[in-house]
Amino acid sequence: MVPLSPAAMSSMERDSDGVRAPTESSDPRVEVVESYGGWVPPIDLRAAVSRILPDLPSPYLAGLRTVVLSASPALNRDRKRHKTWFCGRKVRLAEARGCYHQAWKGEPAWIELFADNLLVGFPTIILKVPFPRDIIIQSVLLHELGHHLHTTQTKEHTEREDVAERWRRRLGAARFRKRYWYLVPLVATLRWLRIGRLMNEVLRRAAAAARRSSRAKS
Repeated sequence: MVPLSPAAMSSMERDSDGVRAPTESSDPRVEVVESYGGWVPPIDLRAAVSRILPDLPSPYLAGLRTVVLSASPALNRDRKRHKTWFCGRKVRLAEARGCYHQAWKGEPAWIELFADNLLVGFPTIILKVPFPRDIIIQSVLLHELGHHLHTTQTKEHTEREDVAERWRRRLGAARFRKRYWYLVPLVATLRWLRIGRLMNEVLRRAAAAARRSSRAKS
């Protein structure tokens, strides 16, 4: 494992979203590690995440070496009480869906996804379908990658959560056009009919209700 090289940060350009995009490639290999602490995911999450990462431009992965798939039961007492920012609000790590860990003392940056919180509320049959599964996973993965880009490359002087969300939308849209190009006309139609926004809201509320129910039982 090596930290981000200065060369990978030397050449950048500003895009239409107001974030700076790296133009020089770097080693894109990112290891996906599972550490659930006894919790068993309903799908092969490692394979699902490994399917998303190669679709991302390699310069955006510069300096990132690991995505750790964890679960809240695997956290020790101190980490469960630790708080982190997620989507504009501060939450306990045990309730978060993801967390970005920047490079520290020679160790490269890494992303942690809490699989139980990430997948709760979604039926297994939905999680086994590539398109909705990708949307669910990358909504958090790309947000945390946005934090990585903000920290290591873009250096935007604005609210970090706003920057991470802009990167999530930008990278998610680019991957959708690359992987699901044949669905672009359909999505454009649904967006015009505002059906897509309604479906996202229904999924969001269902997942939030499931998380509240899960916490009440624990």
